[in-house]
Amino acid sequence: MISSHEEIVKGILSKTDSKGILKSRESNTVEFKENYNKANISAYAKTMASFANHQGGYIIFGVKDKPNKVVGLKNDNFENLNQEQFTDALNNYFSPAIEWESGITSIEFLDTDIQVKQKNIGWIYAYEAENKPIIAQKNIDSEKVSNGDVLYRYRARTQKIKSAEMQKIISDGIKRERERVYELIEKIKNADTTHLGIVNYTNGRFSTPYGVDAEFDRKLVAEVLKKAKFIKEGSFSEKKGTPVIKVIGNIDLTEP
Repeated sequence: MISSHEEIVKGILSKTDSKGILKSRESNTVEFKENYNKANISAYAKTMASFANHQGGYIIFGVKDKPNKVVGLKNDNFENLNQEQFTDALNNYFSPAIEWESGITSIEFLDTDIQVKQKNIGWIYAYEAENKPIIAQKNIDSEKVSNGDVLYRYRARTQKIKSAEMQKIISDGIKRERERVYELIEKIKNADTTHLGIVNYTNGRFSTPYGVDAEFDRKLVAEVLKKAKFIKEGSFSEKKGTPVIKVIGNIDLTEP
């Protein structure tokens, strides 16, 4: 059973010593912050990019550093986090887009007077990127990040990626693309290809598995496509004998 983000955050913050000091430490997937500050979005973006290029991770707000103690959110800054503006800022700093979620979790903790109290904790989770690497799109002087930098999470620290990890990202990407091609080939193999053809609207050519390769009238094809039933890219109808159209390129169906 997959745990929810709230359960995971509670698990990270659940173990303390007799003085209320957390046994959990910052790691490749966790970073603690005492407060959330809108002015520090570039710093959060940097950390989130490193998580996305690694295996995903949490920024947890409401944890004091050195020693790590749960103190809870001290104001409503995190509660008032504007997700649209935050996403725009992330996309301004890094590309491709970083997928993320945020939330507030209420937990019990030992306060400085060794009494059990309940406070709110904020968290942001950056998902591992499907299309790596996440790359800096501009200089972030305050964070010592330059346009084109790729960040990675190393032993609780965010740093510029090293050669070995970059090579792994590249090889993993090639492997994923190869698997997608194999999957597509397998679907084509199992489909009825008697009436299968490919229309490339960019260069104006039509081809079939049987060697037919010819130019076509774009206006005429546009009329046909207006009446066609489209399918998801890379998928095929499993119903035997059902015609399938796969379109490559941008099509303007408003043409007469």
